[in-house]
Amino acid sequence: MRLIQQMTSAGFIKLCSNEERVTSSNPSSDRVTPDPSFKNLIEDFPRYTLRWALPDLEIQHGSIISSEPLREQMPRRLLSDPGRILDFPMRYVFKDGYELIVLYEPHHNKQEFDIYRIAHYFLDMLKRYPDRPIIPVVIFTDKAKWRKNSWVPTELKRDILDQPGFYFRYELRKLKFLSIDDFRESDNPVEHLLSVFMDYPKSSRLAVALRAYQNLIRLVEWPLFLKYSEFIDKFAQLTLDEIHTIFKHLFAQEETMTMRDLIEEHFSKIYEERYSKIYMKQGLEQGLEQGLEQGLEQGLEQGLEQGLEQGLEQGLERGRRQELTESIRFHQQVLRQSQASIDELQPLPMDELQQLSDSLKQQILDSYH
Repeated sequence: MRLIQQMTSAGFIKLCSNEERVTSSNPSSDRVTPDPSFKNLIEDFPRYTLRWALPDLEIQHGSIISSEPLREQMPRRLLSDPGRILDFPMRYVFKDGYELIVLYEPHHNKQEFDIYRIAHYFLDMLKRYPDRPIIPVVIFTDKAKWRKNSWVPTELKRDILDQPGFYFRYELRKLKFLSIDDFRESDNPVEHLLSVFMDYPKSSRLAVALRAYQNLIRLVEWPLFLKYSEFIDKFAQLTLDEIHTIFKHLFAQEETMTMRDLIEEHFSKIYEERYSKIYMKQGLEQGLEQGLEQGLEQGLEQGLEQGLEQGLEQGLERGRRQELTESIRFHQQVLRQSQASIDELQPLPMDELQQLSDSLKQQILDSYH
């Protein structure tokens, strides 16, 4: 068994590591930093992002008439240099002809932040675009409250022979410093998406997520709502029960059947995907562990192959059976039914479990019409 753990930790098996595991109590709590999601958000909402980050620019130069992402890798200084790819530079043009580049840098861990790297990016961009203003904006998404003596450096200053030699600064945006009360009436979808990172009591987490959902469905088209509802789920760390509560609120507030049908379809898919992810992963993990153990006992060469094959097959079936059982448990809870206890479900054949699960889900969908 110790050899199994050693091989697993060494990367021999990495299908279900601890960091990737999802639990039914909190399926949205994968240890994934928001940085990749922020890049998508900036690309999908470039103007709204600028209006949130630097609101005075439109007051000074008029409305934004165009925006363009600059996906550029800075030139290599040596052949061995891997080069630097900027996190997300965006070029904006305003009504009065003013043009600038904003270098967005999202960060989740201030311990990994490096102001010298940001300064390097700034100088690379300045060399490539010497005639355009460039504004670095660093966005911190961590929810910790920084102490006064633990802030990240926001500027670099170096004198040369008692004369000013170098000065660099960037715009700091720490979301935890912002109060959601300042954005309640906003028509900016970015501000409502970012509200889950802002300052509010822990007891208000579900209310904040619900308000973000309500404003998102009000302000954006349906494809963007589908895309960024997952953003809210993940970073508000919603459980399936909490997502169901939000679904009921959204369903009740919509007056048109078209929107009700879209909401119903969307949340039904969420349940299916989350249950599959939770229990199929658990089944694979258990099956792999059992298969490796059996394989090692029978002999590494032959046993690993046979043990893994048997373990995977057993694990997949166990995961599917547990998925169906928990799905039935959930839907019974929603309908407040108790025709059969969960203990009685385990011996049932797979086709009967599937039929019962489908029947209960259909009853739930019918109950909302």
